[in-house]
Amino acid sequence: MNGQALIVGEALVDIVRRGGDDPVEHVGGSPLNVAVGLGRLDREVRLATSLGADERGGRIARHLDASGVVLTQSSVSAMRTATASATIGDDNAATYEFDIAWQPRLPEPSADAVLVHTGRSRPYSNRDATRSPISSSSRPRPRR
Repeated sequence: MNGQALIVGEALVDIVRRGGDDPVEHVGGSPLNVAVGLGRLDREVRLATSLGADERGGRIARHLDASGVVLTQSSVSAMRTATASATIGDDNAATYEFDIAWQPRLPEPSADAVLVHTGRSRPYSNRDATRSPISSSSRPRPRR
């Protein structure tokens, strides 16, 4: 692939709690993982996201930099960095709590972007399961 990939979506810190153990934190977020994968394949990639100017945001920025991913200029703000907390029960089932206040500012369009990938800007909910994966605007129209 020649040209640049632009990935738009959340970057967050996963906080995993299991039993009485101390919580363990991991850099995550599906769009971030896509960007990191491309960067590690030596592809030119930018990530448009929303990070806080805090310790967690700094950890994410360092992880991206080490993977060859460039943050767009407006990705760091005064807001706090998003988190996803997972509590693992004795039965190994997870319950989740999300703290996402995501307000990205999209970068200016670029002729260098040959691929644009967007991720979900909110967690999947049970209500989504009742919706068709194909929106009404993308379904084939009946012939008249």
